[in-house]
Amino acid sequence: MRMKLSYEALKREISEHKGSFAVYLLLRGFVVLTLILQLLNGNFENVFLCLLTLLLLILPAAVQVEFHIELPTLLEVILLVFIFCAEILGEINAFYERIPLWDTLLHTVNGFVAAAIGFSLVDLMNRSERISFSLSPLFAVLVAFSTLPMAIRRSAWRISGMWRSTGLRWGWAVIWTSASSIRCRICW
Repeated sequence: MRMKLSYEALKREISEHKGSFAVYLLLRGFVVLTLILQLLNGNFENVFLCLLTLLLLILPAAVQVEFHIELPTLLEVILLVFIFCAEILGEINAFYERIPLWDTLLHTVNGFVAAAIGFSLVDLMNRSERISFSLSPLFAVLVAFSTLPMAIRRSAWRISGMWRSTGLRWGWAVIWTSASSIRCRICW
């Protein structure tokens, strides 16, 4: 009975969030293709990572169904893409080794995702009738984005540590090209 209810809730979730479901199917297809290639190559550790990734891709929808909460579609898509980038691109396709700032980029995105999840949870609790909890949206924004300066300092510290430990003479400059985009330039 419980399985049937969960199946019905999952079907409803898919019909309400067609965009995030399309991203989920696309990423799942890439993961299954990677899993088959890793099986054929005999890389069983990577096969396990692919299976773990498939499980992690189901997690956002399962949390929504199980706890009766509604994550914003954009946040759900960002979570799915982050999981794919960390596990499949980062680990299996060796982006952590090929792209020097891949780890820092993922940690920065993770900070923003954590802030967005925190803000969403406060918003969900404010709207819930079961929980007598009320915070002002301004307070939630201040708490969620107070971690941004810490994330910037941490990223700069990691980059400078990488520069010292490798002996390379490189630095990076961030040039604001507009209010909505950032261009990063690596200076050798």
